Amino acid sequence: MKKYLSVIMLSARSSIYKVFPVMILMIAAQYFLFSKKLSLASVSEGSIAGSFPSLEMVIFESRIMWVLFAAFLVITFFLCRTGCEFKNKQGYTLKRLRISEKGVFFCQALYNSAVYLILWGIQIMTALWFCHMYMSEPVFGDLGSQTVFAAFYRNDFMHSILPLAEFGIYIRNAVLAVALGAASAVFPYKQRMGKIGFEIILLTAACLLFFVVEMGSIDFTGLMIMICLFVTFMTVRFVMGKEDEYA
Repeated sequence: MKKYLSVIMLSARSSIYKVFPVMILMIAAQYFLFSKKLSLASVSEGSIAGSFPSLEMVIFESRIMWVLFAAFLVITFFLCRTGCEFKNKQGYTLKRLRISEKGVFFCQALYNSAVYLILWGIQIMTALWFCHMYMSEPVFGDLGSQTVFAAFYRNDFMHSILPLAEFGIYIRNAVLAVALGAASAVFPYKQRMGKIGFEIILLTAACLLFFVVEMGSIDFTGLMIMICLFVTFMTVRFVMGKEDEYA
């Protein structure tokens, strides 16, 4: 058990100083964009009674969704690149641990999935913080708690990260984190064999196209779940079909 924890810690040590600064920069960039839009809205439109923009409109016009996508792409790049270094900087350590290539893959997949779940959680907390900022703006008057609930239903991006009562999207996001973890872990696994890990490319494209969905979009949610299950199945099947060699 210790050797598997050692591999996970090895993966973390190789990427944590790259991944978490990206998350911090994401929060900072989103805060800048949202606060700027909120300030402009309160000055130009909030002075006229009843004309101030809704929370979901401020979220949409601040373009924080694109900041998340950019952070997602950079983090995915770092996670894939870190695994490609196993044969170089970390190869000696792995040989001493006597852990198989399959073991390395599953450890890295577990760690990578945790990173994507953390990214999801941070984005939810950041969105809730922005909601508090909007509600605290005195120029908008006395807003009820239903304002926040309405925003998470009306804004597609907000609904996709925190769908409230639509549990299908929770399942989709959880399955997506697992699939991304497996796909980003198999990329360096294949690279060490001289192959291309197309799985992460397919899944990244699917995220950019189908992650943001409207409320009640069962078709796109189901499609995304099927893509994630397919990628995960093909990834695990490929790894399990190879000889169990030591790294």
